[in-house]
Amino acid sequence: MTTSSVTDGAVEIYLISENETEGELLVKALNASGLEIARSKSIMALQKDDAKLFTFNFDKSLDLDSVVKYQVDLRKK
Repeated sequence: MTTSSVTDGAVEIYLISENETEGELLVKALNASGLEIARSKSIMALQKDDAKLFTFNFDKSLDLDSVVKYQVDLRKK
């Protein structure tokens, strides 16, 4: 990952792959206690030396002030 941003409940993550990778990206919003308070997912397919911007939309009711970090997981096929 090289960059990320959060705007109006949408998290954007720009990923660069060294190798071909496929699977499901799961982004979890975590509060100060480390508890998951929201999640969003997207299917990912990147070729070797590829890059792509992924956008994860969270529910508009999510209180962004409660989010202290986002955890990104890859579930490979």
